[in-house]
Amino acid sequence: MYLFQRNKHFSLRSCLISFLLNQLLFLGVTAWKNVYYDMANITTTATFNAESNTYDISPTTPFNITCFYVNADFTFDYAEVKWSSGSPTSPLFIFNNGQTEPGFQASPWQIPQNSPENGSVSLIVDQLPSSYYSNSDSPKIWFKCEVLTVNRDNNKTLIHSYINRSIEISFVSPVEITEVLEDQTVEEGDTLILSCPTSGLPRPTVEWSRTDDRALAASLGGGLIHRSPDGNLALKNITSTDSATYQCSAWNRVTSPVSRTVTVTVLHKPVVTVHTLIVNQMVGYHTELRCVAPPSLPVLLNVRWYYTPLKHSEADEVEEINDDTARYSYTNRTDAAASIITTLVIEPVQEADFTRSFCCVYENQLGESEACISVQDSDKPVSVNGKKPRKEQINHSSCLQAHWTYFMTSCILATFYIIL
Repeated sequence: MYLFQRNKHFSLRSCLISFLLNQLLFLGVTAWKNVYYDMANITTTATFNAESNTYDISPTTPFNITCFYVNADFTFDYAEVKWSSGSPTSPLFIFNNGQTEPGFQASPWQIPQNSPENGSVSLIVDQLPSSYYSNSDSPKIWFKCEVLTVNRDNNKTLIHSYINRSIEISFVSPVEITEVLEDQTVEEGDTLILSCPTSGLPRPTVEWSRTDDRALAASLGGGLIHRSPDGNLALKNITSTDSATYQCSAWNRVTSPVSRTVTVTVLHKPVVTVHTLIVNQMVGYHTELRCVAPPSLPVLLNVRWYYTPLKHSEADEVEEINDDTARYSYTNRTDAAASIITTLVIEPVQEADFTRSFCCVYENQLGESEACISVQDSDKPVSVNGKKPRKEQINHSSCLQAHWTYFMTSCILATFYIIL
């Protein structure tokens, strides 16, 4: 509708000027020229922002623009006041030929003949239409005031006088995060997109980070902060290390940062770590093998140990370690960080242990994870957790008993042999 009105206004103006020119030609005017002047000044009730060098105002706040002229010749045959907006290359008339678009007022809307040489014209913006700012990332609107006159000099030359001035207004509004960010639970390997919808003018800058100050995923550059053009954070091929609380921060040049957090929980198989892959110990002494798994979701269902030949194939049998397994026993405990620690005790170490691989297995609803440790022969005892290792104790009474039994058996056999 507005476009039709603008075209209609333009047509009326063209017809009016054409009629005026014909009348002037009829009266003997045979030449014309164009003269351009700048308005003496232009002001606005919008606030000037020295930092950005812009005039800022909220889209919902009424404002005025006033143009001042001096030494104007208003002994004219024709005059009009015009206001336009948009851009210098694509102006759209908001006041033309006495017609004003909704939300705007022009004062005065016309200049009578023989008006004072110095004066002003104003545009009053009561309610800026949302189409002026809703579809723009950085809504800067150009406004232009014009006073056009047509008169004749003593030589009957037709003079077109154009007095104009323009100003640029930036529409600003505080940043808001428009939705509550809900915590997310996903499985390892999934893709998760975290959204941080915002409003504000100019369009807010949005950055994501982890609240534990750890680096973001490598797919996001691996840095501490990810700046998002669309406000989203895409976590691809998620791993257990992506479990964290993430913070979305948004701001623009008129608002301090506002933030929201969202917690991401990654369901995954247990993650098993060992302090060392090889433990050294001398035959006859005890040693300990240890595995650790941090807390995981789903929770652990089982922890166990088994051993297999050090250089084994798929055909080799796996020997489960349980309460009936000689020389091997293990215990599980939870530390202050809620990690599950399992410790396998070998007492004493024998030559056969150097040919075996001992593996701990952690299991939850999503699967199993394991880590394996081998024992290597040492020419001297090696401390265990900073303490002197226990040595296999020999039962001397049992030995004496064995020797006595052997002696008596030998004597009886010898006597029986002599009798025979």
